Amino acid sequence: MQRAKRVAIYMSAGGEIDCAPILKTAWLRKIDTFAPILAGKKLIFAPLNKQTQTTPNQYRILEPVYSHRHCVQAKHLDVVIVPLVAFDKHGNRLGMGGGFYDRSFAFTKHRQKSRRPLLIGVAYDFQRVDALLAEPWDVRLHAVITDKESYGSC
Repeated sequence: MQRAKRVAIYMSAGGEIDCAPILKTAWLRKIDTFAPILAGKKLIFAPLNKQTQTTPNQYRILEPVYSHRHCVQAKHLDVVIVPLVAFDKHGNRLGMGGGFYDRSFAFTKHRQKSRRPLLIGVAYDFQRVDALLAEPWDVRLHAVITDKESYGSC
């Protein structure tokens, strides 16, 4: 986070960890912040600041009201805070089943050197499971931070 210039968070819903503290810290550090918006079967990321208005999408998750010209693609982010339902020690993640994050960050599976963007899950520690069955299209997280511990490495 200290070297990041562009950080994306998710808009929490349904008992997910609230990203507001991460957002406030990023704003204090003058980091450009973004939130995901559904764009077909993938995500694009719209700027997020204190004045940003939001509206619920088809899944009732808040999204910034945006202009396409200000949005960025996933490959232009430095750090992405990712929601999850469950995770394992290998960085496998179970999401809500839409596949939006996996499709949006599929390009990271083919990179040899770059670890950008860093994909960091945030969760409650009770969401950790022994193992998740990873499908070929699943994109692993670099790390997961819970209310009790950190897993993985950045």
